[in-house]
Amino acid sequence: MTERIIGSSILILCILVIRRLSRGRIRPAVLYSLWSLVILRLVLPFENIPSVFSVMNPVRNAAVQAPDSLKPLIHNLATGITYRTSDPNPSLAVKAAAYDWQLVILILWVAGSLLTAAWMIYTNRRFAQRLLAERRRYVGCPCKLHIYLADSLPSPCLFSWKGETAIYLTEEMAADPRMLRHILAHELCHYRHLDHVWAVVRNGLLAFYWFHPLLWVAASASKQDAEMACDEAAIRMLGEENRTDYGRTLISLVSPRPTPLTLTSISTTMASGRHTIRERIRLIAKKPRTLLPAALLMFLLVTAAVGCTFTSASDNSKPSAADSVTEGQTEQLQTETSSQAGRPLLLEDVLELSKRGDSLTFADFEGYDGGEDIGSGLYIRVYPVEYGRYTLAVGGGDLKEKPMYIRLQAADADSYTDIRDADLSEYIVKYPPDGSGNDRDSELRRKEEEDALIASQQVTFSEEEIEDARKAALRYFEEEAPERELEELWYDNDSCIRQRVSYLLYGRGAVNGVSPDDVIIFLCDFTIPKENIMEGEYTDFNLILIRDGKDGEWRLDDQGY
Repeated sequence: MTERIIGSSILILCILVIRRLSRGRIRPAVLYSLWSLVILRLVLPFENIPSVFSVMNPVRNAAVQAPDSLKPLIHNLATGITYRTSDPNPSLAVKAAAYDWQLVILILWVAGSLLTAAWMIYTNRRFAQRLLAERRRYVGCPCKLHIYLADSLPSPCLFSWKGETAIYLTEEMAADPRMLRHILAHELCHYRHLDHVWAVVRNGLLAFYWFHPLLWVAASASKQDAEMACDEAAIRMLGEENRTDYGRTLISLVSPRPTPLTLTSISTTMASGRHTIRERIRLIAKKPRTLLPAALLMFLLVTAAVGCTFTSASDNSKPSAADSVTEGQTEQLQTETSSQAGRPLLLEDVLELSKRGDSLTFADFEGYDGGEDIGSGLYIRVYPVEYGRYTLAVGGGDLKEKPMYIRLQAADADSYTDIRDADLSEYIVKYPPDGSGNDRDSELRRKEEEDALIASQQVTFSEEEIEDARKAALRYFEEEAPERELEELWYDNDSCIRQRVSYLLYGRGAVNGVSPDDVIIFLCDFTIPKENIMEGEYTDFNLILIRDGKDGEWRLDDQGY
């Protein structure tokens, strides 16, 4: 959607410039046909055609090179993925990235589209009802279409309603044979150009892209060009000898009264405002012809505009592999390929990587199968885990910097977890590698394994060991998590046994080989102030501490619910 908005905006501006430069040098019908390119750009998907000339290249580069403080918000707007941070004083952009702005924008967009469409339907239906109520069939002139008289009309028009396309004019206009002939020629040209159909298409696009200001400008300009193209075609139909009389007819149709037919009307009107009529009369008097130099220049400009706006950002616009190597690394990041050959990424690898926490970089995932970049303006690399049981998405704005997120998601889950967070083990327990998270029999088997492990554990910590672990937990709050206002910290033996089993079977303990004797779990309640993006009250929060043998010091290894 973003590429369509940006591409169509540049295309509209190009056509407006071409239209301005070519007026009087190119036939109006040719200029009118250029607006079909805007319709194609808005309707058809051209996002998968990369080009070094695409207008999206500087957009992608701007997103990648944006200040670090803005990247979380940019990524949030591009993907809809919210961003969390433990920073006690996050920037305004980071705070904003905690909300799903794509959902907010979607709601506003749908509401605006429905309101715009409802307004269009209402105004055109009201016009049709008034027209049908007062119309009278006119049979004084043979015509391919039905002709109706309606005295309240400010302008003759071609109007299609419920399958009937007809020409409407006033009795005064029908009484003048010369004017009647000119009006019928003009409206028949509208019919041949399918302008009554394009009016519906135009309204549909305006309703869908109601927030696109340049599209409203394009709709107004295309409607003017439609009238000028019909002027040209009508004079050709009537004969050159009628050019002057046709111009006089247009002048006589200028009405000082405001017309009720707006930009969103599906009727085609022959009359226009004074400014537009003046331009139409000037073109009628000038008799514009398509000159070869002007045609060649227009062709080149249109080709360049299409090449820049109908394509997406080229892969070459990404930072090169050499530029993406962080200091001290000896491996080059392979940014030119969409997938990389390597060994499969297994869950044990993910658990091992998770130990590095916030120090993880894009380079840590090199050498594994996958790594397909699905980002648009930012980098989002996806790796299959456990042969497709899970998916690991690594996303960020710059390959030189730490990823914004590293998210693990099970194939049968709607939720995900960042492997740097404390709830990784809990997530794996909920969605185990065998895919049995929702299978009753497997759940029972897993429960039996847990019960057996609980029964086999005869771990009893001394008061001194518990006190040493408590001091280590307090040091964590004081030194590493000062933003957390600790309210209570306690040890519960039954809870410790249950959570220790989960930790040893499915969490970090499953890969680090720690002994049950060296794992102790505390419960705590704490609060994070409102100024922090992680604000809230946390109760019964687990702190998992481990040590290296009886003589080792306790240290925090995992945390969460």
